[in-house]
Amino acid sequence: MVILPDRVNSILSARITALLKDLPAMKKIRCCLVLLLVAMNMLYAINAFAGPSISEPGVISENVDSLRCGDHLVELGETQLEVVHQCGMPDVRDSYFVYTGTLDRWTYNLGPRDFIYVFTFLNGMLRNIRETDRGF
Repeated sequence: MVILPDRVNSILSARITALLKDLPAMKKIRCCLVLLLVAMNMLYAINAFAGPSISEPGVISENVDSLRCGDHLVELGETQLEVVHQCGMPDVRDSYFVYTGTLDRWTYNLGPRDFIYVFTFLNGMLRNIRETDRGF
């Protein structure tokens, strides 16, 4: 989870309050929902590219620069097609629309002798590889 500094929170709060001050009640509700969705997308995008973090309670994850899939080495900057060619289809695929484009998260469970890896793509390009818990 990404926590914004107090200064940023107070600036955002002041601007949102000023924006909502002159709007009718129904427009305020719609505006708040839109602002909430934008904020959630921004925080999700920031968190997707964060350094070592906790992805689930008790599961510490770490970013890696590359990953060996069989005889192939997958590195940051590769396309989704290249990753599928080298590693096969992921076990889980999630897609999100964020402010900067399309964010895809692919999860590969490499079995009990290896880890679970989460690949994060932004607009089709591999931007992050995160090693999480042991596979199963």
